[in-house]
Amino acid sequence: MPPVVLTFSPAAEHVRTARLVVVAVARRAGVGEARLEDVRLAVGEICARAVSRCASSTQATSPVAVVPVTTALGVAGSAMSPAGSSGPLAPPETVAAAHGSTPWRIRVEIQDAGPLVRVMVTDPAGAVELPDDPVTMAVAEALADTLSITRAQSDGCETVELGWQLA
Repeated sequence: MPPVVLTFSPAAEHVRTARLVVVAVARRAGVGEARLEDVRLAVGEICARAVSRCASSTQATSPVAVVPVTTALGVAGSAMSPAGSSGPLAPPETVAAAHGSTPWRIRVEIQDAGPLVRVMVTDPAGAVELPDDPVTMAVAEALADTLSITRAQSDGCETVELGWQLA
C-alpha cells in the first residue's frame, strides 16, 4: 500500500488522532493484535514528545490533515482536507502558500510495505535544544522492534522512526 501521511499542529489533542490512524494502518498491514497496543503506546509517546519539543518554538493554529501520497497512477486513498477547503487536497507547499505560512508542524508517515510497518514522526524543533526525556525514549524503544533518530542538517527537523514486524 502507498504510505499514509498525517500532519498536525503541535497540540496535545491531535496525538490521539495520530495514534488512531497509525494503529488502523498497522492493523490493516498485518501487525498482530497483541502488538497493536505497543504501536499505540509508542506512537503516542513519540508524538507527545514532538508536541512538547515544538511547544516553545511554534504557534499551533493549523488543523489536522491526512494527506494522500500521490503515486505515478494518481492519488492513493482518501483524505481529510484542512478546515475551510473544498475539493481535492493541494500539495502542502500550495496550502502553505495560500495560508502565508507553513500550515503543518508535525508529520507522521506510515509505510506498510515490506517486512516492517514503519512510522516516521518528524518535528521542526530540531534546532531547539531541549533536554531529552530518557523515559519516553526508553518506553518507545521497549515497545518497538526498531527505533532510530535522525536530524536533517538542512532544516533542523528531527525524525524518530519506529518499526514493527508484520505477523
